[in-house]
Amino acid sequence: MDAQQGDRKNLRAARRGAGGKATAAGDEDLRKNQRSVPLSRPAGDLQRGAPPAPPSPRGFCPQFSQDGDCFSSCIVFKKKYHNHLFALSGKELFIMVYTDPNQTTPKDMALIAGAVAAMQEANGVCPLSLRIGEKEIRTLGGVQSVRRRRADANLLLTDTIALLRDYNLQVTVEATQYLDFPVYEYLVTIRNVSCQNSPLITDLYASDVVLPGEAPVLYRCNGDFYSHDGYETAAVPLGAETELIRPVGGRPCDQAFPYFRVLCGQTGYNLAVGWPGQWQAEFSAAGGGFRFAAKQQYTAFSLRPGEVYRAPRITVMAYEGGEARGRNLWRRWYLRHILPRTGGAPLAPMMNMCHPAGDEEFTHADEQNQREAISEYLRRGLKPDIWWLDAGWYPCKDAEGIRRWPRTGNWIPDPERFPNGLGPVGEKCAENDIKFLLWFEPERIKLEYRSPELPEKYILYRTERHNGKEQRSDQGLLNLGDPECRAWLTDHVDRLIKEGRIAIYRQDFNFEPLEYWLQADGEDRLGMTENLHVQGYLAYWDALLERNPGLIIDSCASGGRRNDLETMRRSVPLHPTDYGYGMPPVKQAFCSALFTWIPYFRTFTDIWTEENGEYQMYAPDPRGVDSFALHNGLGPAVHCCVFCDAPEEKFALVRRFSETVWRPAAKYLLSADYYPLTELRKSAFDWCAYEFHDPKTQSGFVHVIRNARADADSLTVFPVALDPSRTYRFTDPERGQSFRSGGAGAMSGGLTFALPQRSGALWFFEAVDAE
Repeated sequence: MDAQQGDRKNLRAARRGAGGKATAAGDEDLRKNQRSVPLSRPAGDLQRGAPPAPPSPRGFCPQFSQDGDCFSSCIVFKKKYHNHLFALSGKELFIMVYTDPNQTTPKDMALIAGAVAAMQEANGVCPLSLRIGEKEIRTLGGVQSVRRRRADANLLLTDTIALLRDYNLQVTVEATQYLDFPVYEYLVTIRNVSCQNSPLITDLYASDVVLPGEAPVLYRCNGDFYSHDGYETAAVPLGAETELIRPVGGRPCDQAFPYFRVLCGQTGYNLAVGWPGQWQAEFSAAGGGFRFAAKQQYTAFSLRPGEVYRAPRITVMAYEGGEARGRNLWRRWYLRHILPRTGGAPLAPMMNMCHPAGDEEFTHADEQNQREAISEYLRRGLKPDIWWLDAGWYPCKDAEGIRRWPRTGNWIPDPERFPNGLGPVGEKCAENDIKFLLWFEPERIKLEYRSPELPEKYILYRTERHNGKEQRSDQGLLNLGDPECRAWLTDHVDRLIKEGRIAIYRQDFNFEPLEYWLQADGEDRLGMTENLHVQGYLAYWDALLERNPGLIIDSCASGGRRNDLETMRRSVPLHPTDYGYGMPPVKQAFCSALFTWIPYFRTFTDIWTEENGEYQMYAPDPRGVDSFALHNGLGPAVHCCVFCDAPEEKFALVRRFSETVWRPAAKYLLSADYYPLTELRKSAFDWCAYEFHDPKTQSGFVHVIRNARADADSLTVFPVALDPSRTYRFTDPERGQSFRSGGAGAMSGGLTFALPQRSGALWFFEAVDAE
């Protein structure tokens, strides 16, 4: 063959790699996502070529001419410059460089600068809007001080204090500009600095701004609400009519989700409303872009002298690209700046075990059976990262001697079952480097079980109508807006944490607080009971964290109904739903929503199946935990549903899966980019597949699951963001199988996997030099 034919053959081989098939159509799609740079300098200076423009998440492939022919020469560097692909066409030498598709770019930073300019247009600080008396206010009045400082190399903080002189209201705006991500956020507080009540304040929006972008489409999730239909995302093209979104009952993720994505062609925005209460968001197309307004839903109040109102924190990320890039930029920012750290390091993957010792949650747990269960797990070679003690450890027995966990209000260890307190259980955990988790629900008070130490004045009640008569509810809401109440609770729980050597404080919230707040609001005070409660809730958590360095907080509210971003700055959701955590197709979809917005959460290795094969809530599968259950329980944190008295084959299965699959995969869950590879319809008739990819190491995994009734014997998936100039080794550690595929071939031609029904396979991949 002639030299030109040989060079073309080499290029085609580079396209194919060691496996897969690169079709012309596939390559045509891929080549749109890379940049070729003409070079006139000698080959020895190639590494000093101009930096490439950012590609889309599909990476790049070898460049084609318009008629489909390859360039006449190609050299692929396999070592120092392995991410550079060189091609010679005529007299021009081209360099094509694989770049991280989700790294922050100058275009991203320019877009967030434009968004900030829009937000600051009205008053130079933020898009605050409110009405005082009959007057609408958008300016901040006289600015008293502006303080700028760097918290570190990548955080620029600006505190602006202004005075609305006509009303003696001091407005403080705490803004954070991220220099490593295209993110800007701010928090507004308003203080009455006079000696008398302020005029009535209404329609207080923390954000009311028009952000630039054409043909905006809103992506909104419906949150968690104990339903098969939870955690679903809808795409809504915005028009002139306002899209109004708010949760139900006062918990921020109950039938709504305070995280949003708006796509405007190739410009996108990620938006979050940080408010652990009843928020409201409004979206519509407006003025060459879209209007984004957000607030605490109910605001019609007068501030008392010295009193402070706190508005929801607003977070805005702007970026170039589509949904996938927005998803992964958000994940990277969240993992870098939001996910809590212990000992200076991000939270590691964790597996928990527990021993309820009976029905009705943990009402049968005692000092002896908890310590013995921990010893049995350790003896059998399965060490928990977390030892979980949930609801029912406190006195909750009725007159008939029956314990029920919802009888909350007396937060002391049950002296009948824990005569020495919780210290012996905590010590057993600490001796074996296990984190001891303890459940609380301090905001709910069952009146007949209220601690005698808790003054009744700290409790808010609501009036309910029964049989045509109004009466006081039999449970109350602890008023965290009362500083004395909050101080009492902080001291009491802090003492329990120290005495019990608690490493993870788990707080639940199993009822709707909104009506309690509204009924407690007096005249001209609409919204203030809620606002002060939210301030107290955050201050309470901050105090626990300050008093107990290294403490982890687990946020729960009937599952995942209080996981707004302000709460997530201080916690992780180790129980993000009460629904379907034994139903694989439901879990697969729920996990996708969580991987997208809140990357650290816990999953279950439980399976609920009736005899007819249908998934049903709390119907235990007679097969117990098996490989299929473990594949569907893959998460950053995992609840191991193998109890301490399970057969040895179950223990051996979990040990092997944990060592070879879950722990190696979990590091990618908390560091890599996430790409769903199949549509998730919560159906047992579907396959599920997704990819986690680390562009720095060119490694990750593809996870494939064939659900119990999926008819197709195989599934072809198309990985994304691989380097097409490299070869990848794929390995299934469960089955001891491996194969190789070129990056271009895998992305354009796909990878086909065959599995029996009700099974899964996780294929780790890493870039390797071609042999």
